[in-house]
Amino acid sequence: GKRKAARIDREARVFDVDGCGWEVTFCGNGAKIVLPFPNSTNTHWRHARNTTYLSADGKAYRNIVAMILRNCPTFGTARLKVTIHWHYVTKAKHDSHNYLKPLYDALQDAGLFDDDEQIDEEHYYRGEVRKPGRCVVTIERIGT
Repeated sequence: GKRKAARIDREARVFDVDGCGWEVTFCGNGAKIVLPFPNSTNTHWRHARNTTYLSADGKAYRNIVAMILRNCPTFGTARLKVTIHWHYVTKAKHDSHNYLKPLYDALQDAGLFDDDEQIDEEHYYRGEVRKPGRCVVTIERIGT
């Protein structure tokens, strides 16, 4: 299909990927990123013959995040504060910790920041149920 041009306004740089609702907005010292819901660590990684490797679902998620973040500014080596609103597909119980590492690895792999060890402060909240599931990630530089 046709690619939609990035919308840009005077106060923020907004990148809308193909009109699907996954969006990146850069403004001032940070960014707000709306992404598809990440895989659980239970499905993100596979183990066989004493080897751990990225699953097909894990590779697909990283590719989607990289596509969404293409041509976006990066945070380099800056110290970061991250706030995440998890919008699960159902009201079922979820362990938010199982989704953090796949999300951070995908953001790092896409080049948004150099290493997830840069995250000095993190907060996460349960948002309303949404279909499809999504996570809204706000990243801010700290100490600058």
